[in-house]
Amino acid sequence: MAIVEAAFVDAGVVTNRTKFDDADPLPAGWIVCPPEVAIGWIDNGDGSFSPPPSNVPDPLSQQEIRDELLRLLVHDFGDGRVIQCRPTPFFGDESNMRNAIEIMNRKAQSSRSWFDVNNTKVTVTIADLQAVIISGQDQADTIWTNYHDGLL
Repeated sequence: MAIVEAAFVDAGVVTNRTKFDDADPLPAGWIVCPPEVAIGWIDNGDGSFSPPPSNVPDPLSQQEIRDELLRLLVHDFGDGRVIQCRPTPFFGDESNMRNAIEIMNRKAQSSRSWFDVNNTKVTVTIADLQAVIISGQDQADTIWTNYHDGLL
């Protein structure tokens, strides 16, 4: 007398697993299966089974992680204003801030409106924009260093 592995299949999917004595006929709905078959596996209809399709996305590459981190760069002033500070080659935030600083200096403006990360108008000064540029550069430098060192 031997033991057989069996799976209960409903609509082509294994919904239960157990072992039976091979001397007895399997109950209705049960079929012999290899020991690795688990609940959720697919009955291929030809005596073979396949693992369920994975809903887990493939892991991001180091480059994709780096780019996503760069895309999410913001500077938080701590007063409710949070401004994007993504590197210029990718998004242009730094370039836009440098242009705004130049205009403000030329027109002797002490402040101007800016859109924050939530697309809400906030007021910024030249010093604010300079702080955002520095923050973005420093954060991007850390991301690039970690990418080069394989730490992402």
